[in-house]
Amino acid sequence: MNFTRIRNLLLCSTLPLFAAACGGGGDDDGGSSGPTGAADLLITDATVDGLLSFTVKVQSLRLVDATSGALTVNVLEEDLAIELIGAGLAPRWVSRARLPVGTYSGVQATLEDAAPVALNLSGAPVAVTQVTPTFTTSFATPLSVTAGNFPQIVLDIDLGASLTGDVATPPITFNPTGILTTQAGGGATPIAIDEVEGAVRSVNG
Repeated sequence: MNFTRIRNLLLCSTLPLFAAACGGGGDDDGGSSGPTGAADLLITDATVDGLLSFTVKVQSLRLVDATSGALTVNVLEEDLAIELIGAGLAPRWVSRARLPVGTYSGVQATLEDAAPVALNLSGAPVAVTQVTPTFTTSFATPLSVTAGNFPQIVLDIDLGASLTGDVATPPITFNPTGILTTQAGGGATPIAIDEVEGAVRSVNG
């Protein structure tokens, strides 16, 4: 069966209206005491033929230093379950990531070892074999993060390229792969969102 990608998964676009009110993994300085830049984490959905839903649990997202290959700290505060197939047209805001000033070659994502949860169009479970929980996607051109700058980082997790097999004769195989694109200085442009993903830590009042 040919899985056809309809839409993309966006990670780390920009949402300035949450800058003052929302934290997330971005409250961490990325393991550096020096100057930092910031990027917001947003997620939108994707669709493939033959599946109603496809849910993965992301345990970490880290940027890769272009010179040393060292990884930043995890920009997620906790594991995040993401349903990759949906009808929403606007992205979901997840977290603001604070990153040490520097140049980065890519993003490393780590998923839960357990297989993703997939449902066919009738809502019945479909067995999935996950090839690897960790994958790294490289920027076409290394990303420069500077103090006060808000680059857009777009990670397209291409389910059409990541899934093989036939839903009618499971298991299907999930070998996660992605494409990274960036836009410098995009943080000055507000965007609409569909949902805010996160956890309520405390309530005052």
